Amino acid sequence: MVRNPAATALEITVEVRPEPQAAECLRRWVKQLRRQRYTPEAIQQVFGIRSADELGAAEREVWGTRLAERTDPLSVWLQLFWLERPVRYELLAGHADQLLESGLQAGLFQRCGRSVRASLRAEPVSGAIVWADHRFEDVARTSMLRQHGGPVYPPGADSLMLAEIVPHFATGRMLDLCTGSGVLALIIARGGNKVVGVDIDPRAVEVAQLNAEANGLKSARFLLGDLYAPVAGERFHCIVANPPFVCSPYANGPRYHSGGPLGDQVLRRIVAGFSPHLHRGGKALAISHVGLRQGESLADRARTWLSHFDGRCLVAEFARADAASFVAQQATFALAEGMASFRREFRRWLQFLRRHRVHEIAAVLVAVERTGTNFIEVVSAKPVVVPVPLNKSAIQVVREWWTH
Repeated sequence: MVRNPAATALEITVEVRPEPQAAECLRRWVKQLRRQRYTPEAIQQVFGIRSADELGAAEREVWGTRLAERTDPLSVWLQLFWLERPVRYELLAGHADQLLESGLQAGLFQRCGRSVRASLRAEPVSGAIVWADHRFEDVARTSMLRQHGGPVYPPGADSLMLAEIVPHFATGRMLDLCTGSGVLALIIARGGNKVVGVDIDPRAVEVAQLNAEANGLKSARFLLGDLYAPVAGERFHCIVANPPFVCSPYANGPRYHSGGPLGDQVLRRIVAGFSPHLHRGGKALAISHVGLRQGESLADRARTWLSHFDGRCLVAEFARADAASFVAQQATFALAEGMASFRREFRRWLQFLRRHRVHEIAAVLVAVERTGTNFIEVVSAKPVVVPVPLNKSAIQVVREWWTH
């Protein structure tokens, strides 16, 4: 760790440097996976989905059984790094003998009897291979990472949505808040822009730095700290943020998860920092859930975040669910322990939302441009398909808004 001399005694800014052996190991595996066409297109062709968020437990078992019968390299990598399933040692050695041994030494792999398990997940996104902790299985201990902290969540549907927009507004010097695995910073760096990624979790900062080095992206650097604290006094041309936003009763859960009872606890602080940290004409983009109380509109809530921003603002809503539907989706993790466990979790989440009078949950993209005059626009971009799309997606809405 390197201390920033400009940091105060109360807020120390550190840059986390991973082990050279770990970076070299992942760098070699990135090259291997690229050669074998481990891409988003390949995943969609095999599984018929874009994101692992769409893969349920039953479907994962079905695909694990199907791919276990195949021995081609891509099927092996999909089992090992995407479905997070063990692969026979002999099969893996046949495709990557030397890489397997170096991966075992570096801690990327663990022996499980006659099989091998990967301790990190590999997600292909926009030309990069993004390493993170497991999505389906418990986090595997690995000697690759020196820093302690919570699990580093792999890129999900929210990250992929932002990834489709970021290249269209990325310019100049950029800031990626709540960087997590560093996926958005990597996409920005691949476009030739300099980017600083910030996260409060030291494990996330180490993983993000490993990802930059493994993908050969030198224009991305990562700092440990609370939102804007590591870049106090600095301004950027663009800011992107994927903060914790789930309206969750688990306040002490993983740092990437809970956004407070109303989902916007971290988002509020991010939005408050837009004016002090954006150049004039600078742009920012964030994604979040927003818990709405009975009788409260999304426009009402948006004004509480954005009314002091000196520029134009767009809030594009792309999904909405009532409290019970939202809770049913969030509590599915408990199904692994049976229906009784699921019912307990369902009741716990629903009682939590009711205690805070949350009636509905909206999913939103927040886009701003620092123009000097406050103007707030709230639009619906929820999909309407009968049988063809009748409205523009949130991604299209944001892109077009920035061009006008």
